Order: sequence, then structure tokens, then C-alpha cells
Amino acid sequence: MSENRNTGFYYCIDCKHIGRLTDMYFDKCEKCISDNCIIFHNKINIPLYEIDMLKQVSRDKKFLQSMVDLQENDIIEYQLKINQIEQQISLQKSQSNQPRCPKCGSTAISTGARGVNYLWGFIGASKTVNRCSNCGYTWKPKR
Repeated sequence: MSENRNTGFYYCIDCKHIGRLTDMYFDKCEKCISDNCIIFHNKINIPLYEIDMLKQVSRDKKFLQSMVDLQENDIIEYQLKINQIEQQISLQKSQSNQPRCPKCGSTAISTGARGVNYLWGFIGASKTVNRCSNCGYTWKPKR
């Protein structure tokens, strides 16, 4: 009779699958067969939103694993790092004043005249519109 002891958990960075470790040897995620996973030795003490926040900084397996180890060994230092990362992400979001396409989110936007329409002719042809170079969506610019 084989003994399947729980020795911890793993979190797949690629597919977000959480699996159980039954021995000390870990090979690949059982869902997507990726080896890009971080190991939790006892239980998952980090909320998933913090893992997603850490993935915004870096998707490197070694960085994420070191943050998990830091959380398990020195919670105060871990909280300091998390607070710094939260402040950095919120600062980046607040400084991002670059206009984006409301449909696809692209920053490749051009501004120009609406142009002539076969149905309406020259009516409104000189009005300014924003046009997304990625998806072609047009909209009125905000004033």
C-alpha cells in the first residue's frame, strides 16, 4: 500500500492551477504540463490577489518562489515588500495618462477629421475623431 502524504502545494504561474504535492519531487503541473510553478511547503498563506500582483512585477519563477519563501520565513519583510510593490503599481497606473482605445485598450491612436461619408456627404466631415490603429474603432475625443 503506497502512502500519499501531503507535503505542500504548488501554484502554476501559467494556468493558475493549484495542486497538491504528494512527495518531495515535483515535475510539472498536472493541468497544463508546465514546469513554471511555485512551491508552498506547508499551506498557501499568500492570497491569490497578492500572487497576481507579484506577477505584474515579474513572472520569473525564481522571483516568485523567493517571495513565497520570504513570506514563510520573515513575514515583516514580506509585508514591507508587498506594500512597496502596491505603491509602485498604483503610481504607475496614476501616471498612465496616455489615451487608450475604449474597445481594445491599445495606445496606438491617431486623431484626424471624420471624413466624407457616402450617405451624409460633407455633413460633419470636418469634426475631429480618434481612430484606433489596432482595431479601427473611432470615437469622439474627450474635451
